[in-house]
Amino acid sequence: MAGRSPKIGERAYARSPIFGYSLNFREVLNIYAVIRHPVYAGVLRLGMGLALLNGNAFSLFFGLLLSPLALTSWVRLVEERELIERFGSGYIEYRKETPAFWPRPRDLKKFFRFVLKG
Repeated sequence: MAGRSPKIGERAYARSPIFGYSLNFREVLNIYAVIRHPVYAGVLRLGMGLALLNGNAFSLFFGLLLSPLALTSWVRLVEERELIERFGSGYIEYRKETPAFWPRPRDLKKFFRFVLKG
């Protein structure tokens, strides 16, 4: 560490014996401070919007019920288990404090600020 310049974002990471890095979730910024899985959340919203736009029974069933249920199940049963194994108690605390796909009402201002400004 001494004698070299730190890489961008390196301050937020600490060595972990299993996967190499574990996040300091207290330093999470931007959209990740509002929702844990912003890409999946965007996919859910896109699918729901397309289902409503199409409007037939199959697309509404698939886009409003089946897809969100399948994606949520995947994230909860597979991805979050891996994240807990990789990042440990820090991720468990982050998971308790930050919703997965939909921002809390108190965080809507931050959410829309990010959506509009990036």
